[in-house]
Order: sequence, then structure tokens, then C-alpha cells
Amino acid sequence: MANTPTSSANPTVTWEASLATVLESHFPAVAFAIQAGRVEYDPTLLIRKLQDNTGDQVVLALRSVMRIVDNTLEQTVIERNHAQDQLQHHQTELRNCQAELQRKSDLCDTLSTRLSSVLVTPSYPKRLSKDPTPFDGEDVSKLRRLTSEPEPETQKFVKAV
Repeated sequence: MANTPTSSANPTVTWEASLATVLESHFPAVAFAIQAGRVEYDPTLLIRKLQDNTGDQVVLALRSVMRIVDNTLEQTVIERNHAQDQLQHHQTELRNCQAELQRKSDLCDTLSTRLSSVLVTPSYPKRLSKDPTPFDGEDVSKLRRLTSEPEPETQKFVKAV
């Protein structure tokens, strides 16, 4: 059954577990990746070769490649963890900035409400005139009301008409 594609899912689980067990002591990242992946061909011959300590050049070359792959996978995991830490830090900063922005927005709303109420209500009294006698609607001349002179009879007649 060597070098033939798998026909069912059960042999691949066994192949992945066997290969991962052999690689785990020297190449833990590769073993983890193999357990998570799918081995499509029977690795029995490869397992025997990897367990052989006779100094075969092919095995030594394969181990060298596996070490490179293992180091790369481990470095990738370290970089991913670092990136996740940075992402969490930036998300915290973003939440803080959003909270600060909301606080400032609320302050702007409060200030604009206060400003609009100041602009709507006049800051001066309703009566602008310094006329001591309030206008009763009969004499339009402020000067005559101030001097308290009686109104000429002709003007009274005109108003009455």
C-alpha cells in the first residue's frame, strides 16, 4: 500500500498520527501541522527512514529540511502571537479613543445647547426706552410725555376721529 492515495478517511488518521509521533521529538511544529492536516499517501517508508540513524544522506537532508520547516513554523507562531498582542493593544486604544470622542461629542452637544439658549434669550431688558412714564397708547410723542405738557386740542380731535 506504499505511495498510493488513501481510499478512506481512517488510514489517513493513522498515518497522520504515526508520522506526527515520529516527528514530535525533533520537529514539534511540523508534527502539529501534520496532525492538523491530511496525509494523502502512506508514510510508512518515510517513518522507517526517519527512524534510521545510519547516517543516510537522504535522511540527513530530509531532517535538515524538516528543521528549517519546523523553525519557520515556530517563528510564524511567534509572529502571529505578537501580531495578536498588537491587535489587542490597538483595539484597546481604539476603544479608549472612541470613548474620548463620545465624551467630547457629548460636551459639544451640551455647549451648543447652552450657546443656542444664550443666543435665543436676549441679555437686555424688554423695555429699551428710558421713558419714565410708560406708553399708554394715547400720546406717541416721547418728548411731550417727558415734559408732561398737555397735548394740543387739535391732535386729540384728530385721534378721536
